Amino acid sequence: LPKNLGVSKLKIPSPASEPSMNLESELEAFKKIATGADTQTRLILVTGEAGMGKSHLLNLYKQVADTNKLNVLSFDLGPQISVENCISQIVGHFGCQHFKLYDDFLINQPFKPMSPAEEKGWQGNLTRQFFKDVGNCSNASPVAIFFDKHEKADPTFKNWLTHIFLPYLSVIYPIIVVIAGHETIEPPPSAKGCTHFPLKGVNVDWFHRYAEDCKVNLDSKMIVEFHKLLKGRPKDFVEYVKTLPLQGAVS
Repeated sequence: LPKNLGVSKLKIPSPASEPSMNLESELEAFKKIATGADTQTRLILVTGEAGMGKSHLLNLYKQVADTNKLNVLSFDLGPQISVENCISQIVGHFGCQHFKLYDDFLINQPFKPMSPAEEKGWQGNLTRQFFKDVGNCSNASPVAIFFDKHEKADPTFKNWLTHIFLPYLSVIYPIIVVIAGHETIEPPPSAKGCTHFPLKGVNVDWFHRYAEDCKVNLDSKMIVEFHKLLKGRPKDFVEYVKTLPLQGAVS
């Protein structure tokens, strides 16, 4: 943010107000999935530039999942993760006792270095055995799997997630997947029940309302300037507002 806008630098905590960021429709869509009102959607894609509210929306989704007693598993794809490690963590959430086919196949993992084609084939077969076992967990509480920072994932992991894992998603499996990232995520045609939410920021009225709710000393013209500068990114504005003195505070 520019340093010449004449705002006091005194840091007095703003009210512990968390903005909705105009995400009502995105949140309602996940609530329907979590409560069973929507039995068809199994994949939600959330895309948008940095600061548009993707991580905030995922946190809201996780709260809804917890409220509705879904098991939650989160992957931050900034730190690289292997396909085998990812599947292993999902297995742990369902319970290892349900995954005999997967375990039997995993025991025979080749120890020699694999070519890219061999590695893709191995991952495909491992995923197939995993979903065969998941089919026996139909009465289990669904696992909501969150993948954040998709743009930072290793290309091999991205390929597995998009072209091998997602095509298996179906209403017959108790798995819900949410993927968030900066870049466009194209699910394969065979991936069933997909909803896409491209986040494009909020309008200037939202900036005005948030500043007013937080009762901060911020001129209306400055708010308009911030909105243009930030291109409607709510995250950056929220973080900035939290550094401002409250109305009537002495700087």
